[in-house]
Amino acid sequence: MRPLIESAAQWPLVESLIDQALDQPVDERQRWLDALPPEHTPLKDTLRRLLRAHASAESADIFGQLPALPLPLPSGQQGPAAGDLVGPYRLLRELGQGGMGSVWLAERNDGQLKRPVALKLPHLSWAPGLAERMARERDILATLEHAHIARLYDAALDGHGRPWLALEYVQGRPIDEHAREKSLDVGQRVRLLLQVCDAVAYAHSRLVIHRDLKPANILVTDDGQVKLLDFGIAKLVQGDTTEATALTAMAGRAMTRDYASPEQVRGDALTTASDVYSLGVVAYELLVGVRPYTLQRGSAAELEEAIETAEVPLASKAATGPALRKALHGDLDAILNLALAKSAVQRYPTVAALRQDFEQHLLGQPLQAQPDRWRPRLRRLAQRYRWWLGGAAAAGLTLLGGLYAQLAVMLALAAGVAAALWQRQQALVQRDLARAERARAAQSAEHALAAAERARLAQERASAVAEFLTELLGQAQADTPITLGELLLRAEKLAQVEGASPTQRAAVLHAIADMYSAYSNLSKAAELLGQAETLALSGQDMELLGQVRILQATVIAQGSNPSAGILALEQLAQQHAGQPLLAIKAMTGLAYLAQNNNDAAAAILWADRAQQVLLAMPWPAPRAQAQALANLAYGKSLAGQTDEALALYADAMQRYQQGHAAESAEAVSVLNNWGLAELVSGNPQRALQRFDSAVTVALRRSPDGELPLYLLGNRARVLLILHQVEEGLAAAAQVGRVAARSGHADGELFALSLHADALRRGGDRAGARALIDGATKNFEGRVPAGGPALMGLVRLRSLLDLDDGRLESALAGIEQIVVSYSAGGMAGGPMASALGGRADILLALGDGKRALADAQQSLLISRQSQGRQPHSAETGMALRRQGQAQAALGLATLAAAAWAEAEPHFIHTLGREHPQTQHLQQLLKNCTA
Repeated sequence: MRPLIESAAQWPLVESLIDQALDQPVDERQRWLDALPPEHTPLKDTLRRLLRAHASAESADIFGQLPALPLPLPSGQQGPAAGDLVGPYRLLRELGQGGMGSVWLAERNDGQLKRPVALKLPHLSWAPGLAERMARERDILATLEHAHIARLYDAALDGHGRPWLALEYVQGRPIDEHAREKSLDVGQRVRLLLQVCDAVAYAHSRLVIHRDLKPANILVTDDGQVKLLDFGIAKLVQGDTTEATALTAMAGRAMTRDYASPEQVRGDALTTASDVYSLGVVAYELLVGVRPYTLQRGSAAELEEAIETAEVPLASKAATGPALRKALHGDLDAILNLALAKSAVQRYPTVAALRQDFEQHLLGQPLQAQPDRWRPRLRRLAQRYRWWLGGAAAAGLTLLGGLYAQLAVMLALAAGVAAALWQRQQALVQRDLARAERARAAQSAEHALAAAERARLAQERASAVAEFLTELLGQAQADTPITLGELLLRAEKLAQVEGASPTQRAAVLHAIADMYSAYSNLSKAAELLGQAETLALSGQDMELLGQVRILQATVIAQGSNPSAGILALEQLAQQHAGQPLLAIKAMTGLAYLAQNNNDAAAAILWADRAQQVLLAMPWPAPRAQAQALANLAYGKSLAGQTDEALALYADAMQRYQQGHAAESAEAVSVLNNWGLAELVSGNPQRALQRFDSAVTVALRRSPDGELPLYLLGNRARVLLILHQVEEGLAAAAQVGRVAARSGHADGELFALSLHADALRRGGDRAGARALIDGATKNFEGRVPAGGPALMGLVRLRSLLDLDDGRLESALAGIEQIVVSYSAGGMAGGPMASALGGRADILLALGDGKRALADAQQSLLISRQSQGRQPHSAETGMALRRQGQAQAALGLATLAAAAWAEAEPHFIHTLGREHPQTQHLQQLLKNCTA
């Protein structure tokens, strides 16, 4: 092959022209090349070859597959050879060679440091400005001083203009070869991965992303020490973006496909999460013995498609031999699954977090990535659940807008323990605030004393509630199991015992009223709150008085006068602007009410304001920050801002981990709501995984307890969406039993809706209609008119009417839902589904044009809610409806295209056996027949 250019003097012109060429769209580059003026004709072949090489580099292994470009060597030079001098180094022997260059063992020849080095000699020679760019690369990588990172000692050009890089010489084997040769067990391999994580986490802390993690770049010495090599295509991180370094600019999208992340394959901007994924692939291969993806053809295109879309098999399933499968089952399955999540925001947030879980596994401690261990236990416990945990958890009913767990205040033992913990947490915050105020010299002694008094009163409230609960639970333990109602009546009587201070009695009554409110007994809650208000006033506890009045306003808003209650909460939020805890409580209440009413705009507004107040506090605890972020995420999900919601949920869970609250009641609720966001994004399978993780945490909290009602219900719903009808029907029955014991009106209605949906999907439309009719009659007036529970019934009735040919009635029902969602600013998956349902009815009525308009609007919303997720069931449904409307209008070609586009969405989110997938494939088959 002849050289690219005849002399180095031509490089400035070639470099300028190739920059112009690369600025052109790919399909325009040949036309640009043909249009070059005559004086550039001699360089056209050179430019054409460079463009081909660039295209090849887009997905090449940076040091293994990139084609070598023949460049002119200095006169008489035939390439490096043993004994040659390169800068101050003498070449001893070649260690290896690839398309990008060769690596030599070398030593200095100038009398300085006699240590051996690995001298890398890239082929990218003679480029003007290369010296300056390599010096910049050297300056970045020279900052990486870590025991497990091979150092870059120097980089420059020699006297002939040849680039070289001097690196620490490591006598070792690639990590996978070392593990095989030493016959390391799983634990020993995990310990090697801890060293790798240490090195990568350190690089990330120095703002460097590796981008090419693979076994060949991770060497292990004979004494078991890891050395991470080759930051040649690393990037320097600046904020949320990445700044290309010299070698990355020359390499383009260079990568090793087998270990590349989905975003790397797509060519998206990279973050440290890309290294998390690549490290996950390395770990999978090291522990299992095979890579995560099984390919049929083995082509690069098939591999890239698998990286972007294929589910990674559980490590324990892919392993060979019972011993290895057993060692990988559980913790390591969960760790690798989280590291290899398709979406960057759903992976471990940092390599340090991945390392922590590996270490927790070795120590036998709980993980951030919860393994899926709940199914066998759920079957064993299904017949002997206790009432208290599930009944309490009903307060957190959150299906697509419901109650958002109200800080999950009922999850632990009829919400009483949670209330006590909340009081204690508040007392601790007040204590810290008092300390801060005393520490400020500018503050008066009187102010400091007032802060200390507030802290004393908060501690008194916490102690009173804790003592009350101890007495109540002691009585309950001596009896046979009792209902929630009986327990609350007993609590009321106990609260009236004389001898306690007004503050203590008010705190206890407030806690009991909170329980009644959570279970929709609003009249009893209001009665007790009136007593608590009087006691708090007499005890002059203004903090407690504020809490009571906030709950009073919330009860009013949930009852007969929503607008008055919301107005009162807004006034309280403003009134307590100088008391951040009370202001946050009022704003959070407003956000919850907006969520209940599917008012996405108000949910985001109040959640954001609460977060801003929290961040302005002296010490915003990670747990409180996590609650605020999750609350904001819920509003974002309602508004269809799925990418933001998923990122916020991931951030919230990380903060729960930091606050040692990853297995708290709130964390269970957040995992549940994260699942709802996945459902809004159109991925019911991923949603089920989140719900399963929440189940695992809930069972860890109370192995013999009943699961939260909201979680059971949401999981049942997603099972029905995935057409697992029998399991969904059993889950719906379980929701009904828990709801009946708890006496929670929303929960009971939710359970009836699930049961009716299961009957409809199973073909029993008459049974489903009977349930809906009974529920509508029995619950009207007991739950919010525009809330998700009643809207769910309206949706089901509309579907049944469509099935039975009652088209006008079906249309009226779906119109009610669309109007309700529009009024609340909902723009996510529920709105897309409602518009899609209307499109189905309009098609049945023969109105193809309006059906097409609704289908296309549904598609726009679904794509927005899908965000960066590769596939969405909602997008697939919208495309299917669009195609049906186009077919009805005689646009057969457009219909076939829409159905073809919908097919992968269904396959990857619902599965090939799902009725929707099979229906779509029949449509495709019919249009090609």
